[in-house]
Amino acid sequence: EYLPELHRHLLDFPQSPLRDAESFVYWSKEKFGYKPVVSMTHVTIHKPARAPATSVVIASKQIYASHYFLGSLGLSACVEKEPSLQPTAVYLLYLNRSRVDLPQGFFSGVIRFFIRRRVRDGLETNLRLTKERLEAAYRAAAG
Repeated sequence: EYLPELHRHLLDFPQSPLRDAESFVYWSKEKFGYKPVVSMTHVTIHKPARAPATSVVIASKQIYASHYFLGSLGLSACVEKEPSLQPTAVYLLYLNRSRVDLPQGFFSGVIRFFIRRRVRDGLETNLRLTKERLEAAYRAAAG
């Protein structure tokens, strides 16, 4: 609803380029439980032209995962509350929706424990680092 051009870009990538955006694809190998996951992710960093200069939306869409993950979409947004008000407030929003195919059987409880812990730890680290980077960049831009 708010960014239909970003929605279209994510659905039709690479056929629908997005103005005011930067996209890239990367491979990663991460340890989850007893078996590493190899995945491929498409990331788009979008700075909408009609938004304040400090506003940015980052979308990450899983293209492939060797196992455990059936699909994943992460959205991050840095949004200025009221550009005209002083002091300016900036909000960091993060949403991630993943579909997983967890193993069944004798060791499934142990595997689920490690996966859940790994995802939670990764999320906390990612949010903390993102917050620190955004605050530093915002302070530098503010003077």
